Amino acid sequence: MDNTVCDLAPRNTLTVEDILLLEAPVGYEEVNAVVMGFHPDKSPGPDGFPARFYQTFWQVVDKNVVAVVQNFFSSGTMPLGISSCFLTLLPKVGNASKVGEFRPIALCNLVYKIITKLMANRLALLLPKLVGVEQCAFVKDDLLVACQASIHNARVLFDIFKKFECFTGLQVSPSKSSVLFSRAVRRKTALLECWNVKLLSVTGKVELIKAVVTPIFQYWCSIFDVPVAVINQIQILCRDFLWGSKEHANKLHLMKWDMITRPKDEGGLGIRKLMDIQVASKCVLVWDFLTSKDRLWISWFQHKYSSKCNYWSAIPRMSSSVVWKSMLSVRDIMLQHCEFQIDTGHSFLLFKDPWCAGQTVVAKFGHRMIRSLQIQRDAPLSSLIQKGAWDWQLL
Repeated sequence: MDNTVCDLAPRNTLTVEDILLLEAPVGYEEVNAVVMGFHPDKSPGPDGFPARFYQTFWQVVDKNVVAVVQNFFSSGTMPLGISSCFLTLLPKVGNASKVGEFRPIALCNLVYKIITKLMANRLALLLPKLVGVEQCAFVKDDLLVACQASIHNARVLFDIFKKFECFTGLQVSPSKSSVLFSRAVRRKTALLECWNVKLLSVTGKVELIKAVVTPIFQYWCSIFDVPVAVINQIQILCRDFLWGSKEHANKLHLMKWDMITRPKDEGGLGIRKLMDIQVASKCVLVWDFLTSKDRLWISWFQHKYSSKCNYWSAIPRMSSSVVWKSMLSVRDIMLQHCEFQIDTGHSFLLFKDPWCAGQTVVAKFGHRMIRSLQIQRDAPLSSLIQKGAWDWQLL
C-alpha cells in the first residue's frame, strides 16, 4: 500500500484536557439543547412518548429527565426499562421475502436517545484527532462511481474493490450495491414530455425549468463532467418545451435563448445557462481543493497531481483523471476571481505561480528576471522573504 496514504492517519492521542472534556458533568443546558434538537414526530419507543411530548411539557418534566441523565453519567447505571426498545423490520425492496431485503431499526425511549446523543456530541469533538479521513469504517461509507459503460471498466472497478478489501479489511456488499446505466437526455425528454403543456403558461414553464431541470443538472455536474453535446441537447429540449414546440410541430420562439438565460434585471427570464452551472461546479471543486485540507479526495489529489507543484503550475497530462483535467480547465476563471495571500511564501513557486497580480513573474517581467536573480526555477517564493519582509538584497 502507498506509504503516503498511510501517512494520512493521525497519530494524536487524547490529552488530559480532552479526557476532562469527555468526563465533564452533564449540565442542564446540554440536556436541554439535545431534547430541543430532536425531530418532534419521530416514532416513539416502548414508553409511547415522542419527542414532541417532552419538548411541549419540558418545563414540567425537565428536572426529572435531567436527573436521570446525570445519574447515568455519574454512576454508570440506568433504570430498568430505559434501554428497552422495539425492533422492527422495514423492507428495502418491493415484495421483500429474504432477511437481507429488510432493514432492522430500533425504536428507543427518548431518555435513552438523550444519553446516546450526549455521548455522540462529545465524541464528535475529538474524533478528528483519533480517526483518519481514510478510515472509512468509522464514517458513512456510501460510494458512487461514474464511468463509461464497458466490460473493461467493469473489470477495473472489480479489481479496485478487491484491492480496497485487501487494504482496509472491509468487504463490499453486493446485495447493497447496484449498477445504473444512465440515459441523461432520455430522462430529461421523458420529464419534459410528462408535463401537460396545454395547462401551463410561459411563466409556469419557466418556473418548472428553474425548479426541476436546473437543480437536477446541477446535481449531475457535482458528480461528473457532462459532455457539451448533452448540454446542448438539454438546452434544446428546454427551449422547445418553453415555446411548445414538438418533433413535428415547431412553434415560433419569441425570444432568443441567449436573452432568456440572462438575469431578470438584464431583461432575461432568469433561467441559468447550463454551461455556466457546469463551470461553477468545477470552480467549487477547485475552491475546496485549495482551501480544505481534511478531505480524503483532496489528500489523494495533492499527492498524485501536486506533490511537486501546486494547482496553479500543474500541467495536465494524458494520464490525468477527468476530474483533475476539468479542474485545470477553469484555472483562468479562478485567477480572475481570486486574490492571493502570500504569508510566508512556502506554498507558492517564485517563477511558476501567478502570485504577482494574477500573473507569473515570467509572464510579467520576462525570462530575464530569472537570470538576474540567479535563483533556481523551482524555488519557492519564500526564497525572497526574510522575517516576514522582502529580502531587498536579492531583489
